[in-house]
Amino acid sequence: MKNQSNHSPSNFWFGFSIGAVAAVAASYLLGTKKGRETLKKVIAMSEQFPERIPEIIEKFQKIAAEKSKENKFSGLQTIDSVIKKIKQSSGEKHQ
Repeated sequence: MKNQSNHSPSNFWFGFSIGAVAAVAASYLLGTKKGRETLKKVIAMSEQFPERIPEIIEKFQKIAAEKSKENKFSGLQTIDSVIKKIKQSSGEKHQ
């Protein structure tokens, strides 16, 4: 009987390494006091994220405006267009 497996050994090691990293992260976050504190902070930040989206967009706009005044940032059009698209997709009217 012929082995019909299309999986290469590199796929196994990739999956093994991802699993090992996940196990180490889980044991740190759940097994140590500092890890649990870090996990609580991450959860609190993720719960506040939706309310902070307008604040984050405003900060990006200020940074882009400052960089454009300094003529140090050549990608201003790209960031500005991304911010407008984010505002449009969230239902906010752009200025």
